[in-house]
Amino acid sequence: MIENYLTIGLTALFSATPISLLLVRQITKIISSYHPELGKTTTICTEIDDILTKPNLEVKTILFDKYRAKLDLDNNFAKIEDFEQHEEDILLEKKQLKTDSNIQLMATATTLSPFEKTKKVEQVILQFFKDCEFHERAIREENRIIQKIPTNKEKRYSTLIIQNKRSNEVFALTKGNPLKILKKCSKVIINGKRQDLDTHGLRKLRKKIDKLNKSGQKVIGFAQKPLPIKILDHYTESFAENDMTFIGVIGSRQPLNRDVIESVKIAKKAGIKNYILTSKTEKNSVSIGIELEIVNEHYFETITGEYLKQLSDK
Repeated sequence: MIENYLTIGLTALFSATPISLLLVRQITKIISSYHPELGKTTTICTEIDDILTKPNLEVKTILFDKYRAKLDLDNNFAKIEDFEQHEEDILLEKKQLKTDSNIQLMATATTLSPFEKTKKVEQVILQFFKDCEFHERAIREENRIIQKIPTNKEKRYSTLIIQNKRSNEVFALTKGNPLKILKKCSKVIINGKRQDLDTHGLRKLRKKIDKLNKSGQKVIGFAQKPLPIKILDHYTESFAENDMTFIGVIGSRQPLNRDVIESVKIAKKAGIKNYILTSKTEKNSVSIGIELEIVNEHYFETITGEYLKQLSDK
């Protein structure tokens, strides 16, 4: 019994390093003469946080207009993909994103309408906007908040009624769950122009958002609605949060520890099986496992929630 616990303990300890799979195999050979069971290691169980992923969140994806920007905080560039033209991806400096009106609105909404529930995610997004040379003070000085329409558990988004001090334009700016927001949108920005959002366009947007969700990204959506210049005493949800224009989404996630991929290959050749034990959501865990080649995307099994309670201690 003691030997079994030691096997599990050492396996968990060594699996916390990128070269763990090789080390486990070699070290168990060395000490197997003292603990024979250690030399028979066939399984490694590992957590996701700080092992399969690196610790800090980062902005990974922005969908806006007809583009997808893939981002990497290790450099100052964003890879831009054009969904409509299907041309070769181009590299832009992050600060060049500042010129896009959609991203300007995203930066304004994130700065002026923080959510306590997603505070860590939004701090990362705000830092990204700073890297793009948006300035919080300038955003606050340029815009006057007239009213805030709060969120709730059902809505999962909130809206600010804002007046731009330079242009005197009044508009509603909404931030929150992208799929919930989409239900309130009748228009979308394509090629810099406001267009009707038909069934086909709605399906395409949902598919893109679902793909980000399945990759484990935390996705925040944005929408906007122009309002009459004459300021009202009160703005209702039915007035401000309907017939909106969808602006885009921002997705963030902990970066993957790709050094693990080689270790997984070594383990497979050695006949060692890898399992992920984690408190993260199933779709998040599976997507990470697939990307790091721990999980076979065509065949895998998961045990979650109440099913775990039904398993015996053995």
